[in-house]
Amino acid sequence: MQRLSQLRSQRRFREASELLRAAKDRDDFSPEQQERFSYELGLILADQLQDAGACALWREHLRRFPSGSRAGKVHTRVQRCP
Repeated sequence: MQRLSQLRSQRRFREASELLRAAKDRDDFSPEQQERFSYELGLILADQLQDAGACALWREHLRRFPSGSRAGKVHTRVQRCP
């Protein structure tokens, strides 16, 4: 998370998204950590990079973490998707 914060503060969002993509599916992180990484990636894709893939990520997030701590926020994001 420290590296992510550093990249964000430097506005290096592509690198931050690559870091999160690599981390969100790693088995050596807990499900809670994986959920956090997925959520943070969605925020970067949607808000900073304006990436059309953000909607697919939000939907995947809800499938993987239907009762996660960020499910309500992600559900709101999915409702805004085309």
